[in-house]
Amino acid sequence: MPSPSLPSSCRQTRQTGLCVRTTPGSQSLERGLNIMTAFRPGVDLLTHTDIA
Repeated sequence: MPSPSLPSSCRQTRQTGLCVRTTPGSQSLERGLNIMTAFRPGVDLLTHTDIA
């Protein structure tokens, strides 16, 4: 079952914890949406590492 923070087109691997695509789609759109999840209420500043 995917983590709530992962897009529905991904599943998290047990070995690495990384997202693996399960459906075709726009990879750049998915990356952009993943970056947007770094911006959350109560967080004023983000480092490059936070965004990456």
